Amino acid sequence: MAGTVPEAVRRYLSGLDCQLAGEAGLVSLLAAGSQVLRTRRGETVCAAGAERRGCFMLVSGKVKLALLAQDGAERVLDVVVPEATFGEAMLWSERRDNLCAEALSDSELLFMGKVAIGNAFDRNPAFARALMRRVSAQSLRLLEDLEASCLLTAGERVERYLARNARRSQRIGAHGEVQLPASKSIVASSLNLSAETFSRELHRLASDALITIDRRTIHVHDIDALARSGASVRRPIGRAA
Repeated sequence: MAGTVPEAVRRYLSGLDCQLAGEAGLVSLLAAGSQVLRTRRGETVCAAGAERRGCFMLVSGKVKLALLAQDGAERVLDVVVPEATFGEAMLWSERRDNLCAEALSDSELLFMGKVAIGNAFDRNPAFARALMRRVSAQSLRLLEDLEASCLLTAGERVERYLARNARRSQRIGAHGEVQLPASKSIVASSLNLSAETFSRELHRLASDALITIDRRTIHVHDIDALARSGASVRRPIGRAA
C-alpha cells in the first residue's frame, strides 16, 4: 500500500533519482497536487481521448495500456507493474491521444497533477533533468518496440522480450526467470502477435531446451544463448500474424 501521498511521492522521486526523494520542499510541492487512487479490476484508469491532467505511478496491482480502434479492437502497448509510470510524455501536449489504461487487478496508483509537475519542473533543475531522462528512455523503448513490430520475425520478438526481461530478473549465472505480467493473450498483443503465435514460439524455444514453461513463469536456461538465437536469424520482414 502507498501509505500517505508524500510517501508515494518519495517512491516516485526515488525512481527518478534517489537524491530527489530527500528534498522535503520538492516532495511537498508535488504532494500538494497529487492523490492516491484505488481502482478495481476492470475499471478504467484513464480513457482514450480524455484530457490528460497529470501522470501516474503504479503503487500496487497491474494496469494495461492499450490503443483502441473505432471498432473496439485494441492493441496492447504495455502491462504496467508496480513502480512503473505512465502519462509523463503527454504532460505538455494539448493533443488528445487514443491511449486507454485499464486495471488488470485491484490497483493503487499515485496521480500527480500536471500543474504540480510543471511547478516542480520550473523550480528544480535536477528534477527537470531526471524527468526528461525518463521520458527519453520511454521514447527509446517505444522506438525499439516499433522496430520489433516492423523488422523482426515473430520468433525474434519473443526471444528479445524474454531475454530483455530475464536480464532484469534475479539471476543465477546465465539463468533468468520471466514472470509474465498478464495472460498470454495480453502479452502477445503487446508484441503485436496473436496468442496462438506467441504460444507456438514459446513451445519452439522449450523444444530447443532454451526455456522451460511453468504457467506464467518462464525459466530461461541461458540468457545469452537465447539472445544469440534471435540475432543469428534476424532479417527485415513484414508484420507477423
